Amino acid sequence: MEKLILLVADYANVDQGGKLNVLGAFGRIYAHKFPAAHQSLHLVIKLGADFGDFGQQKGLNVRFRDADGKILLALPTINFTLNPSTMPIPEANFIIQVHNLILPAPGQYDFEVLVDDAEIGILPIAVEQVPPPQPPPVG
Repeated sequence: MEKLILLVADYANVDQGGKLNVLGAFGRIYAHKFPAAHQSLHLVIKLGADFGDFGQQKGLNVRFRDADGKILLALPTINFTLNPSTMPIPEANFIIQVHNLILPAPGQYDFEVLVDDAEIGILPIAVEQVPPPQPPPVG
């Protein structure tokens, strides 16, 4: 299997016709103080496969890691099977919503995506500290 698309966005879905829709893709998160919690994001993964992958059960794993490789979040395994009768092109879309992603400090993080324990892709995410907004001047 190979990674065709790997990104994070504010929102994503797959419509009834199988079209992948993505809104607000990003690679940088800003926070005023740490630890911070990013309220919600959608991890979008589109995988391409060989026809030989049809009918075989696969396991998709996603881990969120810090710059030292420490796993901060490991999502439950998603088991899937590519079915040629419902999927004439050997590809699969996954949209995983993550709530309250904890970011301990500014720096580099990444999402690591694996299928059957083989790394498919790494998505870097930069986390930066920014000053809080200033109140508007009075009068």
